[in-house]
Amino acid sequence: MYIKANIVKFINLFMKIDKVSIGSGRRNWFGWDLLDRDEYPTITYTSFTNNTKLKKKKYRVIFCSHFIEHIESDVFLNLLDEIKKSSDGNTKIFFKYPNFEMFYDAFHSNNIEDDFLEITNDQYSHVVETWINHNVLDNRINRISMMFCDYSNFLFGNPYLNKSNNLTDDKSYHGPAKISEKKLREVFREKDFKKISKQLQVFCLKDKDFHVFNHMNPWHIEDLKKIFIDKNFKIISQDSKEIFNEFKGDIPKNEILYLEQWSHLIYLKI
Repeated sequence: MYIKANIVKFINLFMKIDKVSIGSGRRNWFGWDLLDRDEYPTITYTSFTNNTKLKKKKYRVIFCSHFIEHIESDVFLNLLDEIKKSSDGNTKIFFKYPNFEMFYDAFHSNNIEDDFLEITNDQYSHVVETWINHNVLDNRINRISMMFCDYSNFLFGNPYLNKSNNLTDDKSYHGPAKISEKKLREVFREKDFKKISKQLQVFCLKDKDFHVFNHMNPWHIEDLKKIFIDKNFKIISQDSKEIFNEFKGDIPKNEILYLEQWSHLIYLKI
């Protein structure tokens, strides 16, 4: 089992590891430290708390893709402090993060239903089958609600540990808060993304079978940039072409622009 991953893990023992992917997901990458809440040969299992420490070394490349929306704000701030400790003036830091402004605008648009469902199918198709037995419709507004806050119940299991996911049981669930369309539209009258998420979390926690949150911490991009600046990071670029050219020799090319249409891309240095 995991033959390729175990080969990569073995070869990496003899390689210089100067790149780290934080919240990596299951990857078989040579020359990388991979950190995530998952059990997989190439991954160093990392729970991510406000006391999490990175290795005491300097990395040449630090990559964090679609991860910080899954952790609490204090955990994120601690992570930034750890990234600074693991960086020097030559370190290239690349964050990729959901474009919540796009999702918010899409929620309030009434003429993009089919297009939105089509472009999000790859990310949602594996879980929407759990919605039908919980009277949750697979539509644009519920998919968007799931981006701001979603959870899994005990039968589905921890979404970060793929082996635990149960998609066959009728009571298994991984999705948005189970609320009416009227109530959901009331929640999205709010313009503060974090307040939207907090309201949705209250509804999620009413499920007696609630297990764990997945998406839970949306940011306005300008607020996120302010945090980077306040932490003394330098924003080098937000241009996807510039970022692609800068990182194409370090990160697999298909990963750099993966979900680009959904994402903000930010290239930083200290």
